Amino acid sequence: MLVLATHGYFLSDQKTKRDDKVRVNKQAEQETKKDLLDREGNAVENPLLRCGLLLTGCNNRDKLAKDTSLDDGVLTGMEIVGTNLRGTELVVLSACETGLGKVNNGEGVAGLRQAFQLAGAQSVVSTLWQIPDQQSALLMNDFFANLAAGQPKADALRNAQLARIKARREKFDAAHPLFWAAFYADGAVIQNGRDFA
Repeated sequence: MLVLATHGYFLSDQKTKRDDKVRVNKQAEQETKKDLLDREGNAVENPLLRCGLLLTGCNNRDKLAKDTSLDDGVLTGMEIVGTNLRGTELVVLSACETGLGKVNNGEGVAGLRQAFQLAGAQSVVSTLWQIPDQQSALLMNDFFANLAAGQPKADALRNAQLARIKARREKFDAAHPLFWAAFYADGAVIQNGRDFA
């Protein structure tokens, strides 16, 4: 199991004009010297380069730029794909908007969730929007307690969400989905020793 409680991001497409040159990487630019544009004239961008997690040192990137041996503290989706997570049953991304991505026909949603699955993780729990830290902590506490009690991943998350709904209704007479519904589980479900995709 891999648990990351940090800040996540997914950057939207850049707005470009048909005349703008798009540099994918130095080698491609030197070999082709062509613009990479889609049918509408927008830049073709890899969504795995526009999503990531912010880790230690990310707020000091300007100082780190001088020393290329140091990590910049930004873990992009493309870097995640390059890791070996085979054998990892569950990745929990307790960070805002980690379930966002770009929908690619035939490929699903390209973003952090897909990056971890491409790296070998069987299941990923991620979020669709920003939620308050305290509510995330309470939900994650219930989720991990449910996992420790032997509940399957999807049931553990659902039961944690139901517990948050109940607690908020008791305290506030309402349970707005903002506080409990952002987390979702995706990937293989293991029941009775068998995998179900």
